[in-house]
Amino acid sequence: MPLQPGSAKTSQSYVFTRTPERPVITDTNGQKITAGAFRDDVYQLAAELAGRGVGRGSTVALMTGNRTEALSLRYAANLLGARVALFHELIHKLVAPEVVARTVRSIDATIVLADPELEQRASELARCEGVPAVLFLGPTELGEDLMACAARHTGRRLASAAQPADDWCIRMTGGSTGIPKNVCVSFEHGSLVITARAAQLRFLACASLAHSAGADADATLLAGGQVILQASFEPGAVLAAIERERITHV
Repeated sequence: MPLQPGSAKTSQSYVFTRTPERPVITDTNGQKITAGAFRDDVYQLAAELAGRGVGRGSTVALMTGNRTEALSLRYAANLLGARVALFHELIHKLVAPEVVARTVRSIDATIVLADPELEQRASELARCEGVPAVLFLGPTELGEDLMACAARHTGRRLASAAQPADDWCIRMTGGSTGIPKNVCVSFEHGSLVITARAAQLRFLACASLAHSAGADADATLLAGGQVILQASFEPGAVLAAIERERITHV
């Protein structure tokens, strides 16, 4: 979201505000989310995260797949000047909890936000030593629903605390050779990457948002395009989505 005049993050905020009624995301269930609704979700989530101590220098760990919340929470944390570590499916589904906990500690996570579908794995992670509070992106029996808590901040607007040299995100390797490695990317560098991809207007995200699909989604939204989310790559579903959604880039 806003970073500095003329930056990619400032432009994103402008794009969402300029045409709030325009659909910008189609989720995995086919529901379309407008720019205005998405913008409001980002601000509400940012307000809730700020109340929980997230700010410049904080690290927000996300354990989720290709959900709209994966995008809105990334932008909410970035608005506060926090870095985001989005754990891809290999880490939060196949890697042992104690190894995931070691990764969480290695990035000095302030908070862990988990998909409700990963309730059992998240509860195992929460029992590991040195793991911060774990909240969920929806109702569960084991923890707080961050989305419900954020809804009480309707109408809130926050100014950006991020600076160009601050960390924008932490990219993680697949862990195929052991513990996943962490790669920090600054807001300044991230803006250059996003701007370079800004010609993609109808992007089908069928790979993990934890990697290049996340940057492509950012670029598409920045350019005023639409993002269509799929949970994973399945050839038949991809071909159907290309035809149904008039996809220009995959």
